[in-house]
Amino acid sequence: MKKRLGEIFRPESKYQAFLLSVITFGLAYGIYKGAIDNYLAALYTFSAERIYKVGAVFMQLGLRSSAYAATIRTDKNKGRKAAAS
Repeated sequence: MKKRLGEIFRPESKYQAFLLSVITFGLAYGIYKGAIDNYLAALYTFSAERIYKVGAVFMQLGLRSSAYAATIRTDKNKGRKAAAS
């Protein structure tokens, strides 16, 4: 029942590139997951209340910046009207 990869896949297919990409993706995800887990473990040294406060500060900054960006007036014809007067 043991078959070689060359017998399973068609000879004209690029199965080596596909398998290499799957292995590379798996390794990259494993390294990413390990880094994120280590980062989260470092965050657990802070209290949950402190993490929520930091998140609230970032949320407020985002809301204020979006409110400020909405009040900026961009009138392209303003300079032309003043010059024509």
